[in-house]
Amino acid sequence: MFLVMNKLQLSEVPYHKYHFIPPYLVSLLLETLFAIGLLKEQKNN
Repeated sequence: MFLVMNKLQLSEVPYHKYHFIPPYLVSLLLETLFAIGLLKEQKNN
């Protein structure tokens, strides 16, 4: 990992961070929907 980061130019590193944003948003959405589902399930019982 260190060797890969060492080969990248410094100007390319900020662009590299944007790859982590969509999976984070998707996981946040799924977690929110799952939590809402659990809350609705508890209210019904």
